[in-house]
Amino acid sequence: MRRSILMLILVLVCAGQYRTLMFTDGNIPNGLYWRSNSYGEKLNFLNGVRYGANLAGHWSIAGTLPSCPTPVNTDQWFTGSQKELINEVDAFYRNPMNLPLPMVDGVVYAIMKANGAIKIQLDSYRTEELGLYARDK
Repeated sequence: MRRSILMLILVLVCAGQYRTLMFTDGNIPNGLYWRSNSYGEKLNFLNGVRYGANLAGHWSIAGTLPSCPTPVNTDQWFTGSQKELINEVDAFYRNPMNLPLPMVDGVVYAIMKANGAIKIQLDSYRTEELGLYARDK
């Protein structure tokens, strides 16, 4: 009986820790959270990003985030299909180094890539965002 209770407590503590790993220190959903979402939830997140950008008007990402070197106007945000962007964000978070980054970083990376950013620009963005994450720790 004691063993069962101890095992239950251990499972609950571990499960609680997994949930906290799905968010940054600022309580922003990260790559683990993205990976746990269904296709529909990912689609809703992308739609939220797009609609939010459209509400803000036609502005460029470049200069508004710390290190996005590629200007991307909201007209160009979704040049490919939503499915292609979701696949690109999925690929971004397949790299375990990217998992701590907020979901919006994965989306920006995918949008940059869809809009023709070259490898050095993508790597620069990713490196800078990882550096910002590490400094916040």
